[in-house]
Amino acid sequence: MARHRGLSLLLVLLAPAFVGPRTRSPPRAARVARSAELKRDGDGALGAVGIGASLVMGWSEWTLKTTGCGLPAGPFGLLGATEGLSYLAVLGLVGYQLFRLATNDSKKQSSLVEVASVLAVLATVAGIVVLYFQIQDYGFVPEAVPTEGGRCSNIG
Repeated sequence: MARHRGLSLLLVLLAPAFVGPRTRSPPRAARVARSAELKRDGDGALGAVGIGASLVMGWSEWTLKTTGCGLPAGPFGLLGATEGLSYLAVLGLVGYQLFRLATNDSKKQSSLVEVASVLAVLATVAGIVVLYFQIQDYGFVPEAVPTEGGRCSNIG
């Protein structure tokens, strides 16, 4: 029994050396203010739109590589419009990231925007690769807006 007391006394004395001093967390107001600094208004929406646009662009590139044409227009042209807007959104997000790199903007972005940025860059690089193979395999780049009698159009 005396041996256990000595061991427990030794643990009590040595524990602060292994655990380190106890620190108090900052007050709640300071934590909230710091988290608000990290997040900007609209970061969540920008990230969600960027991720969605990158996924649509990836689907479009896969369709282009396998069929030689982009996505079909869909009902009321909504799918084609979504495809076009996705390309613009992804290129805008890549441009925003290049601007941030050029100006050495070191402000922390939300995780959602970081994921969207990585996906946008990957989709853009994949788009360049698909464009190369499109020209090699099919010898043409399909028109952005389907025209009557065009190669990738079932109009007329």
